Amino acid sequence: MQIQRDIFRKMLAVIVSLLLPMLLLLFYSNQTGIAVVEKEIKASSVHKLSFLLSQLDAQIYQLNANMLTLVRDVEAQKYATRFTEDPYDRSRLRAELENKLLLLSITSPWTNRIALYAPMLDVVVSSDGKSGFDKSEREEDKPTSWSFKGEPAQPSTWAFVRRMTDSRPKTGDIRNASLAVETTFSGLSLRSMLDQYKAGSSGNPFIWLPEEEIVIGNRHSLPEQAREVAEKLEAVFPDRSGSVIQTLTDGGKVLSTFLYSEALQGYLIDYVPLNESLAPIARQRGLFYLVSALMLVTAALSALLLYRHVRVPIRRLVEGVQHIRLGHYGARIHDRASSEFTFLYNRFNQMAEQIQELIERVYEERIRTKDARVKQLQSQINPHFLYNCFSHIIHMAEMGNAEGVAAMSHNLSDYYRYTTRADKPDATLAEELALVVNYLEIQKIRLPRIDYRIDVPERARSLPFPRLLLQPLVENAVVHGIEPFSRPGFVSVSGEIRPGELALYIADSGPGMSGEELGALSSDLDGPRSEDSGYGMYNVHQRLQLVYGAAAGLSFDRLPEGGFRIEMRIPYSGETEERPNDPCDDR
Repeated sequence: MQIQRDIFRKMLAVIVSLLLPMLLLLFYSNQTGIAVVEKEIKASSVHKLSFLLSQLDAQIYQLNANMLTLVRDVEAQKYATRFTEDPYDRSRLRAELENKLLLLSITSPWTNRIALYAPMLDVVVSSDGKSGFDKSEREEDKPTSWSFKGEPAQPSTWAFVRRMTDSRPKTGDIRNASLAVETTFSGLSLRSMLDQYKAGSSGNPFIWLPEEEIVIGNRHSLPEQAREVAEKLEAVFPDRSGSVIQTLTDGGKVLSTFLYSEALQGYLIDYVPLNESLAPIARQRGLFYLVSALMLVTAALSALLLYRHVRVPIRRLVEGVQHIRLGHYGARIHDRASSEFTFLYNRFNQMAEQIQELIERVYEERIRTKDARVKQLQSQINPHFLYNCFSHIIHMAEMGNAEGVAAMSHNLSDYYRYTTRADKPDATLAEELALVVNYLEIQKIRLPRIDYRIDVPERARSLPFPRLLLQPLVENAVVHGIEPFSRPGFVSVSGEIRPGELALYIADSGPGMSGEELGALSSDLDGPRSEDSGYGMYNVHQRLQLVYGAAAGLSFDRLPEGGFRIEMRIPYSGETEERPNDPCDDR
């Protein structure tokens, strides 16, 4: 598969090398455009907010100028210092001062109130004719800024106040001054200015007072959202001005612009949703995505064509070669399409057909040789068992045991009726177990101290099984494990179906073997045989490997309680089942 992968990878590398520079160029162009548009939008937002702040400062400057004019006004000084004691003159002077305060108040578009306070007379003159004036000492007041007062939850009570005196021996202490002026303007005036700004903009302007944590917004603003924007801006407030992009708790992104107002000791802030302020960027980004998608689709179609017309045909050829290598000589490649690969397919099919014919001829010869070897091994087993049986019959006849001779002859007759079925080389495991029973019954007649047990699952008994595989192993258990000793002996034949194979166990209660003897016995199974060596287990092992392959065969071990056990393994492709307890383990 390496050739196939290399060709396809090189083709994909060519496509990527052509596509990647164009995508990088488009990406760079898109990012540059986005940066320019963002810069222009931020600059525009700062410029518009600066214009609004200049208007606000102009109105506050006018109010400050009015206060400075009143503090230096000659008539106001005459009135406050008791320059005249004539009641008529004082009434006339008060009326003139009230008119002057009213004229100064209406010159400002903001709703405001101007009040004069004469500490020596303890008299208040105001533009609205009311006598309200905060006469308390406020040394902590800032003389150059406006102070906020009112209830935070009630916008109608919001107001900004500033006082100015003709002399300042102690800041804000009106008892040491001859004249004090106080100007108050409504917070609703600031809201009206923000409403006018909002009418010509897509933003949401508001004023944030950090010390009081008050939000003065336009009539359409959301106080909680404005408060969130202001709190998130606290990290960048030391810059006094700027424009940043923020992400709110609801997931939305806004472009926030802020400027600091010295007069109000607060910030003028305007925030705009990005989907509105960055609409040109969104359009440019959409165009970029569209072009990128078209290029990717083109690349995908090119890769698909290469896959179908190059990679797939090469893969079929490689798979065909792999099948031939694994021994599947019937593999053929079929393709209806007409292309350059059709010629290769036809030549491959011809080559596979020739290889298959050659292999089949060789395989048939091997099968004939194998069958001859199996029959020769089987013929070696039958005389071996026959010699033992005749020896037992002669022995019993000499002892006058006619009943034993009859029983042994009957079992021997059943045995040879089974082994001489040349027309049926294979039997079932049940038939083979019946042959084992015949043999053990013969041995039991000869040696009454022998006992046996057969415990093979019913499911395994119906499986096909070569003839004369178990009898030599059972005979080995009797001859070498029980017969040489005078004590009672026991032989068991058990089995189980394990995943992928059938296992049969032949065990005896004899003394067993040492580890060295077991190793030597296992080595002899695959080695050459001498003239005087036994053929029982060797022939069985060779027959198993000839019939079932290298996965089949015999293995030996010694039981914990003593005795010798042979395990026979036969590949089995049927369904698996749980392994039953080996009856030999609890003898």
